[in-house]
Amino acid sequence: MCEKYIPWRPFALSGRHARLAFDGMRTHEGSLYIDLHQELNPSVRFSMFFDDLPLAMRFSNESFRLKSLRSILKPVNDSLYFVDNSNFLCDFHDESVGIYRDDGLTHISLLTDEWFDFVVGDLPTFVFHK
Repeated sequence: MCEKYIPWRPFALSGRHARLAFDGMRTHEGSLYIDLHQELNPSVRFSMFFDDLPLAMRFSNESFRLKSLRSILKPVNDSLYFVDNSNFLCDFHDESVGIYRDDGLTHISLLTDEWFDFVVGDLPTFVFHK
């Protein structure tokens, strides 16, 4: 079965331009921050905040994900996606011998010039910077 990328527009980002650019990544006290800005309005800066570290994370340049990029509807107007029929989540369950299968985990992707994949139990929140 093919992976399906479903655009995700969290409430905090609704009504805003959906293409994002990557600025940096940092951890602090067991939390993960992905620093971003709007592609068309660089003054709008915020962090994608994971209260707990994701259970699994994959990071690569988008040019190394050309097969996956074909699965996203054109034109690519969004940066955040839920991934159905996720190979990454399937591999996670396989590697963990299925002990998390009943935990309601989700695979989300962040597509900028870099491509991030996260397996999470709780969705991240968004913290805007002034």
